[in-house]
Amino acid sequence: LNVASMAGLIATPGMPVYSATKYGVVGFSRAMHIAARRRGVRVHALCPSFIDTNMVNEDTMAADPNAKKLVDMFGGLLEADAVVDSAFDKLVDDSSAKAVLRVTPLEGVAVDEPSTHPAEKAIRNAMIRADPIGMLKRMLGGGRRKKR
Repeated sequence: LNVASMAGLIATPGMPVYSATKYGVVGFSRAMHIAARRRGVRVHALCPSFIDTNMVNEDTMAADPNAKKLVDMFGGLLEADAVVDSAFDKLVDDSSAKAVLRVTPLEGVAVDEPSTHPAEKAIRNAMIRADPIGMLKRMLGGGRRKKR
C-alpha cells in the first residue's frame, strides 16, 4: 500500500512539487498493480483528501480562507485513523479493488478510475471564470509571462 494524496489525482498549482511526487506514487502504483497481479500480489495507492495534521488543520485553515474553501469542497478534514481503517477494510473485503483508492469525508473509500475528478473540474471552472482569456492562453501554451 503506497500512500499518495488527492494531490496525485488533481492538479494542485499552489504546490506543484508535492503534487508531482504524489502523481509519481499514483503512476507507480497503477503500473505495479498490473505487473504484480500476475504473481498474486496487490499494489494500491491510497489517496486521501485532507487529513488533520500539522500540514492542514483548523489553525492553518483559519490563516488561509482559500485553503478552508478547498478543504470544505471535499467535506472537511479526515482523521488519520479513520482513513487507515476504512482503506484497510476496503482492501481486505474487496480483492478486485482497483489500483487507486480515494478517501474523502463525502465519499468514504472510492475506487478512482483514471479520469478527471469532479473537484478538479470545479477548480478549473473557477479559474476559467476568474480569468477566461488568461486561462485559454495558458491552455493553448501562450500564457507565459514576460520577464521585466
